[in-house]
Amino acid sequence: MVITASDARAKLFPLIEQVNVDAKPVFITSKNGNAVLISESEYESMIEMSYLMSSPENRKVIDESLAEITSGKTKRVAFPFLTSVAKNAKKTKA
Repeated sequence: MVITASDARAKLFPLIEQVNVDAKPVFITSKNGNAVLISESEYESMIEMSYLMSSPENRKVIDESLAEITSGKTKRVAFPFLTSVAKNAKKTKA
């Protein structure tokens, strides 16, 4: 979504809710420069990813892991304990 700064000012609280619900950025335009409104969780994810990718060692491990996944060199491992914990958590919420 692209919106002018004036419209963003008038709709600020609904825009904040929107970016938190759908995780899509809102692009705000103005004569003095443009900005992007994103949720706090999206911002934190971007900062974390930037940090992880800034280290050559981390980048190498991530790239190797992705290559293993795409080449099929990984296998799924079941953790029965975690499965039962998740099922019990669902029952508790109901």
